[in-house]
Amino acid sequence: MTNAGAWLLTDDIRRASSSAHVSCALFFGHTKTRILDRKDFDADVYSNYQGVVTWLLSKLNAEFVIETMTREERPELPEAALREAVVNALAHRDYRSNANVQIYIFEDRVEIVSPGGLPAGMTPELLGIKSIPRNPLLFGMLYRMNAVEQVGSGIRRIREICCDYGITEPEYEISENWVTITFARSKLVDGVRVVTEELSPKISDKISDKILLAIQKNRQVTIAK
Repeated sequence: MTNAGAWLLTDDIRRASSSAHVSCALFFGHTKTRILDRKDFDADVYSNYQGVVTWLLSKLNAEFVIETMTREERPELPEAALREAVVNALAHRDYRSNANVQIYIFEDRVEIVSPGGLPAGMTPELLGIKSIPRNPLLFGMLYRMNAVEQVGSGIRRIREICCDYGITEPEYEISENWVTITFARSKLVDGVRVVTEELSPKISDKISDKILLAIQKNRQVTIAK
């Protein structure tokens, strides 16, 4: 069996590669001084990918967009961009490294850290333009499972998704041994962001209870006309 086969079929990925699991941590404030929550994902690659995204969404704020009498809940960061970043970290990491993929949530940012640096032949200038998969068999399987898009499109898609979502594009930090993508989080006041426009008294009365509930749950609220 190939390594890619073992990573996709195992029920404990550390049996195949000791550092192939994903470690996630939620921190208080802006530093790693105080951990509020931690979780490791050590199943197969695809299950880890799904589990990590679910964990991320459960820890991030949600924004209630209220238009007339309807309400839409959306994460503060676009789920599609988070999925692309997570699957890229899993598909392109160096599985020979003793380090694992690490995902950190801080008050002001989300960091997705992948061990191994860039593959041979890849430069920072080529990110989003060219693709040199470090693990072509694994990447090919994830592509057939619809977890990744076409070759070379991942970083470009993340940038486009963030632009369409109305948030800042993520930043990349690249060294010999690591690739880190950082998403900036929304700034909140007292845990809640409320954007108001002129509303009729009738609509205002209808949504007031929803706003109060959102504030109590420490969620963001956007009211659209």
